[in-house]
Amino acid sequence: MPILISQPQPGVAVAQLLDGLSHQAVGISTEQAMRLLKRSLIREVKKYRISSLATWRDATLHQKSFWVQPVVIDNDRRYPAGPRVSLPVRYVELVDGRDQIYCMLPDFGEILYVPEQGLLKTILSETIRSLTATLSPRQIHRLWPVKTSELRWMRLTLAEPRRFRSGKYVRVLSTVAEPMTDRRSLTIASGSRDDILERLHETISKGSCLAVGETGVGKSTLIAAVARDMQTQRRAERKTLKETSKAQVPTLPMFWLSSGGRLIAGMRYLGQWQQRLESVIAELADIDGVLVIENLLDLVSVGGREPRDSLAAFLLPYLRSGSLRLVAEATPTELDACRRLLPALVDALPSIHVAPMQAEHEVTLLKTTLSNRLQSTELQFAPEIPEYLSRLCRQFQRHHAPPGPAMRFIQELTGRRRNQNQPRLWTMRWVLEQFSRRTGLPLTLIDDAKTLSKDDVAAELALDVLGQDSACAELAGTITRIKSAVQDPQRPFGCILFCGPTGVGKTQLAKSLAKYLFGAADEKTPLIRLDMSEYSGASAGFRFLNDSEGNSAGWIQQIRSRPLSIVLLDEIEKASSVVFDILLSVLDEGRLTDRLGRVTSFRNAVILMTSNIGARSSTALGFGDDAGIDYVGEVRKAFRPEFFNRLDSVIAFSPLSREIIRKITEKELSDLRGREGLQRYGRQIRWTDALVDQLAQVGFQSKLGARPLQRAIETLIVAPLSKWLVEHGQAHAQLLLLDWSAEHDAMRVELSRDDGLAG
Repeated sequence: MPILISQPQPGVAVAQLLDGLSHQAVGISTEQAMRLLKRSLIREVKKYRISSLATWRDATLHQKSFWVQPVVIDNDRRYPAGPRVSLPVRYVELVDGRDQIYCMLPDFGEILYVPEQGLLKTILSETIRSLTATLSPRQIHRLWPVKTSELRWMRLTLAEPRRFRSGKYVRVLSTVAEPMTDRRSLTIASGSRDDILERLHETISKGSCLAVGETGVGKSTLIAAVARDMQTQRRAERKTLKETSKAQVPTLPMFWLSSGGRLIAGMRYLGQWQQRLESVIAELADIDGVLVIENLLDLVSVGGREPRDSLAAFLLPYLRSGSLRLVAEATPTELDACRRLLPALVDALPSIHVAPMQAEHEVTLLKTTLSNRLQSTELQFAPEIPEYLSRLCRQFQRHHAPPGPAMRFIQELTGRRRNQNQPRLWTMRWVLEQFSRRTGLPLTLIDDAKTLSKDDVAAELALDVLGQDSACAELAGTITRIKSAVQDPQRPFGCILFCGPTGVGKTQLAKSLAKYLFGAADEKTPLIRLDMSEYSGASAGFRFLNDSEGNSAGWIQQIRSRPLSIVLLDEIEKASSVVFDILLSVLDEGRLTDRLGRVTSFRNAVILMTSNIGARSSTALGFGDDAGIDYVGEVRKAFRPEFFNRLDSVIAFSPLSREIIRKITEKELSDLRGREGLQRYGRQIRWTDALVDQLAQVGFQSKLGARPLQRAIETLIVAPLSKWLVEHGQAHAQLLLLDWSAEHDAMRVELSRDDGLAG
């Protein structure tokens, strides 16, 4: 293997192994540094029984200068820091045993795959430009190569790889993978996927294969079906050979399912997971087996900090030589990420595209699945269920491609125990109720037999939001469009901006919509709320998408676990321009893709945004009559055209009148009747007009609207009422009168003499 020798100054020599530069030794001379490095490598080979390291047939050291521009970065913007400089760059051109060309940049810690010799110059130039695009003068100075460097060769004896010749032993393989023949029975609609099955069978028979398709299209099912057929074929061949010549052929399962995380689990030291993978590859080769990975991107992102240190990079030579047969899955976006991170991996895997299933084929599949799963029971299903269920999932489960959502729903229903209140005949009504409980959607929205009036929806929303009848009516139109399925299936259910003064009910209407639209399940809250003022500074885009550890942000994980949700973006105008750029794809395509190609779907969500734009004047601060502000015009002027054009509607909220203020106050007081301390002992409360007037005056402010009302009720009503109840513990089943005493400037509690007292 080639060793890079660098001499930064007289009397100092550094010997580095060209394996990503993780192994190096320092000595006073080149010979001493080489001896120390070899001694260290021999010790690790013996300790961890390393049987494979990166070896090269040829290596040549070169140096070339590139023009780079030092920069300084301020508030996510780059500024030139002086004139361009000519940076000398060392690079090592490497050729492996299969004449594949690689280029290593030792001062950058990068290794590049070069498909053709003629592309080396272009790839090197583009890489240097990318790596130095954001470097400061100090960082560029650190990349300056040493004056003296050379390549030397070292011979190292590695450990003997562990191989099993019997075919009866898969000791390592069985700890990191499971045979696919142990999986549940599969159902595939006849004639719907015959061409894809044939292509998969032919490709896998010859070597490795990559199935590409959106989540839910059935990639895993198709691969499992091919595995079952090929395993059956192998058993038949074994039986024939045994009868004729008594030849021994492998009897162990041929297809083994694993993942990147499982392959590397428990490996802590240098060379451990590499040795494990070598054993896995040897055992698979011994039984002529196939390794199945459900997510190809896992192999690229696991194993090291960079793709060049990953499991995929380690497996790549075995894939090229045919020593390993790999079948993997990937979505189109994951495939693009793999091509960007490790293009040689994608080139080594023949890909087969799996398209979403057509509606008529999905209905046939659902019928077959239901018949097979209910065959051993006394349960039956109405004939219209498969077709109706297919349409429901295509309308309300658009985060995954068909037939995935409908199949999972059927598997959940048929997987229940017999004692879980299942009727003998699955009627359409019963299935709709189960679908409603699972998704949170109300029956009025998913049942075609039920009509949905826009006026009824608006009235339902207005129960929680007083004084905003126009806004409720306009939002009700979004709900009726969802039921009629006329909206664009590639976008969210709705992208709506609420405008108006502070404290007039914008957030409350969002909560009311969440409860009406997705609250039937009564499990998790269907409202995901973000304060966009938190994403206005530096690195706002990163913080919007990621948590402190670099994983997906909490709100993104929430939408993945519950796609049917309301996403509320409060004070959207305060967000950074980078965040607005991110939101463009969400509003337009209903999708958000992270740097690793993982897609989060918003196509079953409603995106609500609130803003105070247009409500800056004193006449529109939450009180009084309609100020006549053109909110649509104000929003059009405040936001970029590409953002404004992605909004379905801009809903204006009116200032609150004095009459509405009193109604809101009385509604909040009515909500007190449900408090546990009153319900438990049969206590009821009434109040006087004087109390309502006082709360209406104190609980509403010109700049905050109705927001201080809750605090005023807790301070002026709940606190003194709690004190009175503690002091009068015997007052059970009584009607309490709450009044405001202007003399004492406090609330007064009295036992009412009304004949209609509770109890």
